[in-house]
This record gives sequence, C-alpha cells and structure tokens, in this order.
Amino acid sequence: MTKVYKEPNIIFGIEGKAADIYQMRRLPSSNNLIINHKYEGIKVIDPWQNGIEVLSVNFVGDYASSGVVGGWCVSSDGKTLFLMDGEGEKVSLLSLGKSELAYNEVSLPCDYLYNLQHDTRYYWEDGSFWITGGHRLPFYKLEWHEQLPVFVETTSIKARIAHRKWVQTIDKIPTWGANVYRIHPDLGQIIYHIYDKEKRIGMVNWKDGSEWSAPAPEYAPLAAYHNKKMFYILDRECYQINDKCEIEASYPLMLPDPYEYRGLEILPASETTPAALVLMANSSDKDGLHSRFLMYKLEN
Repeated sequence: MTKVYKEPNIIFGIEGKAADIYQMRRLPSSNNLIINHKYEGIKVIDPWQNGIEVLSVNFVGDYASSGVVGGWCVSSDGKTLFLMDGEGEKVSLLSLGKSELAYNEVSLPCDYLYNLQHDTRYYWEDGSFWITGGHRLPFYKLEWHEQLPVFVETTSIKARIAHRKWVQTIDKIPTWGANVYRIHPDLGQIIYHIYDKEKRIGMVNWKDGSEWSAPAPEYAPLAAYHNKKMFYILDRECYQINDKCEIEASYPLMLPDPYEYRGLEILPASETTPAALVLMANSSDKDGLHSRFLMYKLEN
C-alpha cells in the first residue's frame, strides 16, 4: 500500500524577485542547499533553519551579463563551484565566499558545453577536477597556468590512470541513450537514467562500489537516491520507488496552482538532524514570484 505524505515536517518560503529559483542542490560535505539568486548569483541557505542565508556570491565579469545556471559542478569540499551557461556559451569558476576569486575566461568548446550541461559526469576532489559527458564527449582536466584556470583536453586512458574507480563507474552508464541526473562528489554517488531500450533509473558509487537500479518509470526530469530508494517527480507529485519500480510512497504538492515542483534533493543524516527529502516548488502570479521549500524527514 502506498503511503501518502500530505504535510511536510518543515515548510518555508522566499518571496519577490529572489524567488525566481530554478536550480537547487545540496552543498557537498554539508546539509545546506545551493540555489540560484535570481539571475545575479548563487546563495547558500540552511534548510533546517527555515532557509536562513549562509552565503551569497554574485556572478562577475561576462557571466554577470547572462547569469543563467544551465548546469554546475561542485567540489567535494563544497568550496568551489563551476557554472555552465550552454545557451550563452559562458562558464565561470566561482570560489564560494570569496567572490574576488571568480574566473570567467575558462573556456570549453561551445558544442561540448551545450551537451555537457545536460549530461555532466565529473570528478572533483582534492583539487583534481576532471569532466566529461555522454555522447562520447572527450575528457577535460582543469589545470592552472600562470595562476589562471585552463581546461585541457585529455584522454580516457589518462583519466583512468588518475582516477581508476571513477572511470570504471562511469563506464557502467551508456554514453548514448542515457543521462546523469546529478553527482554527489563527497559521496562518490552518480544518479542516472537510461532511456534507450532497457529504460532504467539507477545509482552507482565509485567510492564504496555500491549499485542500485530499477525499471525506469515514465521519464522524470528530477530524481534523487536515498537508502535503496529512488525519488522522482512527475507533474505535481513526488514518488518513492523500490528496485522493482513499485511506488512505496508519494508526496503530492500541497500548494495550489500555479505552483509546480522545480527542485528535488536529499539531505543525509547528521549528528543533529535526520535524513530529509527537500522539494522546491515555485509559482508566478499577479502578486509576483513565490518559492516554497517542503521538507520531509526520512529513515536513515
């Protein structure tokens, strides 16, 4: 029997222009969330403290004229953010908390960048940042030349030598007919969806070697994994499925139209807080923009 959660344990909101939130991720090595701040920068908020602002960093240089977060990568320590705007053909390397350490001259080929932001497969730990994607995109490695960051094209063999377990793990995800939802570099966790032929949704982990997959439900643009369960969003409802693709729980959007789900994340358990499912919904009406964060406590 499917368990239905109609009321969140915690709910908080953001109003006005700052409520135009279209990206949300957990900040690695913490239980805070990264969200876009309008089209001007990013914010880090504490969801356990009703979304109190922890940090705000504005875009700089050429990126500030576009400011769209089409895709992003975060270092495993949560201290550096790599932003991609495939439409505007811009990238930015942003040091969280130190806006003066922002670089906008880090270039990647335009066609590569557009495909990459829709299927990003990366490793970023201890200052080593390697990135690739589906469609057999080449590997790039971030290097520093004369104190400036430069992405240098490299080979899969060199990537395999440098980070064997990571490359072996991404090898398990097809380069065609699949996409990576997101990566949690601090956990070594990759969440993916195969939409060609076998149609599966799953998780692979390059740190502990764990794997999980299930027959794919109808394609969902957002998904997250926790405790051998997958969470995904379709329209106005979030579903929790097991490895047989059986729906064990649902989280219907308890807010009226025109609210719609735009974000999904899992917060791991800590010494002071349990694991939690975070759903973000927003709307736009005659009274302006509104965003709501709905949190549900989960079993660890």
